[in-house]
Amino acid sequence: MSRSTATVSRREMLRVTVVGGLAAAVAGCTTSSGGQSTPTSPGGPEDPDRALRDQVGAEQRRLVALYANADVPAAVASNVTTLGSRHVAYGQAINPAGQVVPTSADAAPSANASTEPVGLKGLRKAELSSSTMLIEQASKAVDPELARLLVLSAAGSAAAAEALRMMASG
Repeated sequence: MSRSTATVSRREMLRVTVVGGLAAAVAGCTTSSGGQSTPTSPGGPEDPDRALRDQVGAEQRRLVALYANADVPAAVASNVTTLGSRHVAYGQAINPAGQVVPTSADAAPSANASTEPVGLKGLRKAELSSSTMLIEQASKAVDPELARLLVLSAAGSAAAAEALRMMASG
């Protein structure tokens, strides 16, 4: 099996540069406690970011479930599985006290979601939405380390969206 070489257009490079710049800007603009670390454990009862961690953790579990139920061509299934597994790591890093494995509630469709498995384009849309949400959440984080993790996860979701776009087009 031969491996094709993809060229990167100027538009794609600009998109990656903008996402990276935005990620760096958000990471530098988060609220902090004057450079002091919080004495609480991440996700613990006293964590000021606990609700944010829980919300992001639930979204990461939803994405894991979405990838697990995706309907993708066999030729890219392994790559798609690898992309989806990143959300387990993101969930563990962002919400170490939370559950990472999706529950039946995470797999259940919301009021505005389809019950059908999504393909590459649906996964791409979910990754773009995740990236946007993670950037928004980073600006709300009290813990600078959490903000950094959220920005890195947002950049990862944006990169995955681009990889899915390339898989869908080629």
